[in-house]
Amino acid sequence: MFFSVIVPVYNVKSYLRQCIESILMQSCTDMELLLVDDGSTDGSGTICDEYSKKDIRVKVIHKKNGGVSDARNQGLYAAKGKYIIFVDADDYWETDILSSIKEKIVSTGEPDLIFTNNEYRELPNGKKNIFTCGFSSNDFDSLNGEATLEYLLTKTDYNLFSVWRGIFKTSVIKNNKILFEKGVTVGEDADWLFRFILCTRNNILFETPFYVYRVNRIGSAMSTKSKKALSSYLSIVKKWIDINSKSPSNIGEIICSKLSNNYAEYFKYIFFYEKEFREKLIYEINKSNLLSYVNSPYGIKIKYKIQKKGFNKILKNLNRKWKAKQKIKNILVKLRLINR
Repeated sequence: MFFSVIVPVYNVKSYLRQCIESILMQSCTDMELLLVDDGSTDGSGTICDEYSKKDIRVKVIHKKNGGVSDARNQGLYAAKGKYIIFVDADDYWETDILSSIKEKIVSTGEPDLIFTNNEYRELPNGKKNIFTCGFSSNDFDSLNGEATLEYLLTKTDYNLFSVWRGIFKTSVIKNNKILFEKGVTVGEDADWLFRFILCTRNNILFETPFYVYRVNRIGSAMSTKSKKALSSYLSIVKKWIDINSKSPSNIGEIICSKLSNNYAEYFKYIFFYEKEFREKLIYEINKSNLLSYVNSPYGIKIKYKIQKKGFNKILKNLNRKWKAKQKIKNILVKLRLINR
């Protein structure tokens, strides 16, 4: 078995068939499709079973809801392929691509990581555009481990943390016991991807776009800025800050800076929640060393900056008696989202 394609499934009935069929239409049959039903309640699990009865390549795992990290881990435990590919159930593949990927892998000596340099992005209106990471094969293909990760994190302002961007050698995952952090719903991709890349010895870029990422789908993990998402991502940032504080390194500084800057994009949603939660989150941020990494030499621009006027308006409308108001403002200043 050459490929194990892992799809975590949770309440995506409207998108699931297109996802599954785009994978099963591949001319490369040396693969298995692992559909991990994470306790769906909308009939998605039934759709998975339907395809498993029609195609022997489809294997379904039904489990109690435990989150996307746990679902992916169950897929990793069951995988028999030489390479792992992750697909989100609300996305799909545009083309017949597996044969080309396999040919590339075999011709380059079976590298540890194949990173996709281009992808399709589908807007809510159905329009698709090609997005490119802008990396160079001449540079990337000569790197490994820390050098690869530093290249990915510093050669672009974009956040390229999604695991669907890579094809991963199974032996590297299993030999190093690289699993997803259970219970983490936002930031789990980045954490897993960083740990995997640091274990690699030879990596290549794949240029042909095939993955279609649905941008801002309602209900997706990335569009739902819940309290759990705010706390979840912060736990990943704190984890890497702790790792770097115990074993300081150049790559550790870069990882912490990238994660801390990215967290700033989520921090703005704190205004949607009650005082108790806001104060707790502010306490956790101040307790961590997050703000110092945002201001480090490796600070990477926050692409989606909130306008100064917008934040000031929110702050002005907050209850003036709320003691945490100034604390939030101080954090926003340090995150460079507003001026003092």
